[in-house]
Amino acid sequence: MHCRKHLFLLSIFWLLIIDVSRGQPSADIIEWSELPSIPDKIGFNGSFIGVHNNALIIAGGANFPDQPVWEGGQKQWYHNIFVLESVDDRKYQWYHNANLKLPRPLAYGLSIQTEEGIICIGGNNAQGTYGEAYLLKWNSGKKELEIDKLPDLPVPLSAMGGDKIGNVIYVIGGQKDAAGPATGSFFSL
Repeated sequence: MHCRKHLFLLSIFWLLIIDVSRGQPSADIIEWSELPSIPDKIGFNGSFIGVHNNALIIAGGANFPDQPVWEGGQKQWYHNIFVLESVDDRKYQWYHNANLKLPRPLAYGLSIQTEEGIICIGGNNAQGTYGEAYLLKWNSGKKELEIDKLPDLPVPLSAMGGDKIGNVIYVIGGQKDAAGPATGSFFSL
């Protein structure tokens, strides 16, 4: 008897969810559309990503350009920056050149999107883990990316979490080296 009661209540719950979801106006439904692919044949993992001045900024990252990792491929890190800007409602333009790059190849850091730009914190590459922080700003008039140096983390970290609340940036966790354990770090700026 007890099992039937739970089954009956669960059935009513699902019917209510189905009924409520059918009544939603179409404006509440998310619609996906495909953007132009990043101008790279493989793509990148662990990039710094965010939107500033209506432009999608993708900076740094890593991949296995010659062979997949499962076939013994060697990871490579990048300092490239790609910017995708809307030309109109349906057209987009990629901006990428030799001048658009991070100060060093980096991946697996923390990206925080703000009104002022994309804050990029920490990350690692084949040489180690870093605690540097930068603010990436897209100047849509000049079609240029501006990079402002921010204070470094007290310790180098990658693979951490964080966000900005009010005027304070918080960073939590992370790894001091790519193969090491997670830390209990908690910093604010």
